[in-house]
Order: sequence, then C-alpha cells, then structure tokens
Amino acid sequence: MTTLELEEKKKLLKDIENVDNVELLEELQRVVSKLTRKTPPCQFTKEELVKQIRQSEMELNEGLGIPHEEVRKRFLA
Repeated sequence: MTTLELEEKKKLLKDIENVDNVELLEELQRVVSKLTRKTPPCQFTKEELVKQIRQSEMELNEGLGIPHEEVRKRFLA
C-alpha cells in the first residue's frame, strides 16, 4: 500500500470515528463487507445453470421474452 493510500485510509477511519449515526455505521459495514468479500456473491451448480437455460429457452420459444429494442427503450431512455 502506498503512502497516499495509507493517508486516505487514515482519513477515512478518522471520518468514521466521528460518525454518531448508528444506521449509517451499519450501512457502511454492509457496504464494506459486500465490497471486500472473497467469494463470488452468487454461485450456481451446473444442474441449476442447465435448468435455468432450459427454462429461458422455453420462454423464448413461447414468445415470453422482451425484444431487445423494448429493453433499450425501458432502461436507456
């Protein structure tokens, strides 16, 4: 860790020490835990993945999907 990184870390710790809001501290803890976890947040077995793929293919064949352009309109507008 560089000197600059250590200084930023010290500054952050000092800021946290001055926080009096318990909810904020709990949220900070959740964020730090989420960002520093070593295992992937989601792990599926091969069987679960195959099942999901088959389900998705069935929905696609039945016309239950949303066209790409519709997704773009909804989420990029």
